[in-house]
Amino acid sequence: MTIFLIGHDFKYETEATVKLFFPAMRFAFCTEDAPCAGDFIRTVFTEDRILVETSLSGVRRLREASLSPDGDKHAAEHTLCRTLYAHLTEATGVTPPWGMLTGIRPVRMLTAAVEQGSTLEQAAAHMQQTYLVSEKKLALAKATARVQLPLLQGLAPDAISLYISIPFCPSRCSYCSFVSHSIAEAGELIPAYVDCLCREIRIYGELIRALHLKLDTVYIGGGTPTAISAQQLAQIMDTLQSSMHLDGIREYTVEAGRADTITREKLEVIRRYGADRISINPQTLNDAVLRAIGRKHTAQQAVDAFLLARSMGFDNINMDLIAGLPQDTPDSFRNTLDRVIALEPESVTVHTLTLKRAADLYAQGERQIANPAAAMVDYSSSCLPA
Repeated sequence: MTIFLIGHDFKYETEATVKLFFPAMRFAFCTEDAPCAGDFIRTVFTEDRILVETSLSGVRRLREASLSPDGDKHAAEHTLCRTLYAHLTEATGVTPPWGMLTGIRPVRMLTAAVEQGSTLEQAAAHMQQTYLVSEKKLALAKATARVQLPLLQGLAPDAISLYISIPFCPSRCSYCSFVSHSIAEAGELIPAYVDCLCREIRIYGELIRALHLKLDTVYIGGGTPTAISAQQLAQIMDTLQSSMHLDGIREYTVEAGRADTITREKLEVIRRYGADRISINPQTLNDAVLRAIGRKHTAQQAVDAFLLARSMGFDNINMDLIAGLPQDTPDSFRNTLDRVIALEPESVTVHTLTLKRAADLYAQGERQIANPAAAMVDYSSSCLPA
């Protein structure tokens, strides 16, 4: 599909809005008005108007909107996106449940507005009116904000959080778009990476002390932090312990991640250095789906890793799942979630599959769109506490 950008430079905003309706389609962009034989979306700015024209499966539609005379760029961007959104809702019959919101944390919009003096109800009404969020998702955002606000309001002005990245995995999952490398391809880089990371941790420790900041939370993520050796993990955590004040931090998480990297020795390192929370992330407990996304472990291995951690005294375990993975079905996902809940982890995180250009799965494009992630998310919302 060709997207025409005539008289404006809102490429990112235009593409993000279009992808709400065509999430896995590849686009060509053109800044010169010209005839187009196939499907296209043409957005045109004149002195006082925005024109949106589409040709989809041979059906042409045209919509116009007025531009604010004050030349406000943010207002022009919003008018373009709202006009395009309304046009494509009509053209496709699709109404995105989060409305026009793209690439943003909806709850953060609410909590930020409350921090600036609005009530939660006022912030929610503004979000719904401005971004056309559905009642169902608005209720979810409000319920989440009610949980988050006391935590945010309890933060000291000098509190900071630290994220430490271990960008290595046993293999690269087909959905992954993170900066991450398989050990088979980049394993020889790990020792030097760990040494440099430890040097950086010491530098940050000095900066934190010099600026009189207080460490509030620590998260060691990836990649898969437990993909490196127990000795390398100990080197990082020992450097962190000796470089920063960890007494009194509210949460210290190590993302143990994939079951095929979790060993008793590595869990012992994590406990020895004071991390009080781990995340074990099966993504699914369906072996066929695990194979489809390139995971090298089984569902039972993920369960066994959880039970091992529990037997060693870990009492704050999160488990990650992804709704909408290839070959998964609503019934299969329900089975996964029910089995995870039966393990009684302290928290469960349900992500929805997002196809990004850096992911191998993106190449499969529209074959992935039919996967009913919405039904999976609805089931999650019905049985997981807010």
